[in-house]
Amino acid sequence: MDNTFTYYDLLGVRPDASMSAIQDAYRAAMRQYHPDVNAAPNAQQITAMLNRAYNVLSDPRQRAEYDRHIGVGSGPTNAGRSQGAGSAASSGQDFRRSTATAPVDPLWAAVGWLVPRVVGAVAVFVVGGFLVGVLLHLLPFLLPIALIALIVRAFLR
Repeated sequence: MDNTFTYYDLLGVRPDASMSAIQDAYRAAMRQYHPDVNAAPNAQQITAMLNRAYNVLSDPRQRAEYDRHIGVGSGPTNAGRSQGAGSAASSGQDFRRSTATAPVDPLWAAVGWLVPRVVGAVAVFVVGGFLVGVLLHLLPFLLPIALIALIVRAFLR
């Protein structure tokens, strides 16, 4: 079973989608998955995949190369698109590495965001408690030194 998706799957559009449909789908996906509004730990990776998909599908030459690579025919779905002069390999594009996996379920994204923060808070509490204990044990020794420093400072003025 192939667990990779095409750029069309990632944006949720059909291979014969118009440029305006691709742009609308891209904007909607960015509103949903942008790291500023989505706390998922992989939101930045998702937006990078969305950007890559949009960059390829919005350029007619790259889109034609990509369509040939994934096996979308050059029939009516590609009518009106300019066909690039070279293949994906000759233009330096490697579409095999650019297929994307599906975005993470928001519940698991929230769990992935929450767990490290809870562990961090517990660690701060434990370490903070340890430091407070050390400070309380050192206070009888530090207090006279602090008082002597204040007295000396007052006399030197």
